[in-house]
Amino acid sequence: MTSVFETLDLHLYEEIDSAALVRQLLDEDLPCDQYPNATVRSEIGTDINTLADGLCVIYDVGPAVNIGADRWRFPLSLSVFASDPDMGSRFKAWLYKRVMGWPYRDPVKAGSVRSVEPTGFRRTGPDDWNLARNVYVWSMEDVVVTALAFH
Repeated sequence: MTSVFETLDLHLYEEIDSAALVRQLLDEDLPCDQYPNATVRSEIGTDINTLADGLCVIYDVGPAVNIGADRWRFPLSLSVFASDPDMGSRFKAWLYKRVMGWPYRDPVKAGSVRSVEPTGFRRTGPDDWNLARNVYVWSMEDVVVTALAFH
């Protein structure tokens, strides 16, 4: 029999799969009609230069922290890679709008986003990633996502 204290204990909830939640949300958006060559990756495991002709989004999800009632907060970083700075800038703005709209979307299998708190984007040049080609990077770092887990 479960006591009331076990029900209220934040550490007894099964952790949300925050990486799966982010991946499902990004996969619903990309590729799309506006950006048919966009790809989504969880890490830079392939040669980024082969992806430079299109657009690439790389996401990194930090560990989730239970904030009560099966709600979780986790940090998220997104990086956009593009060889064309104008296309990359437009795509970055489009992606930012999509991510900020996650709380208003229908839940996915891994959970439901309740809020997204960004700190902003920064742009880096090709020398920062030591790439052979001109690939530009836009990073949305230290975004905090609050989500509700589904079990």
